[in-house]
Amino acid sequence: MLSIGQKLVALITLVLLVTVVAVFSPVFALVTLFVAVPLAIAILRR
Repeated sequence: MLSIGQKLVALITLVLLVTVVAVFSPVFALVTLFVAVPLAIAILRR
């Protein structure tokens, strides 16, 4: 089980990662989103 704080940190990290990638490469950001969304859902379900 992850605590609420750990979930928040993980989600914020994902959002920042996608944002940074989007600045450099919008196409790669779409690919990252397809990975990040299921990952975020998995994090929230734990």
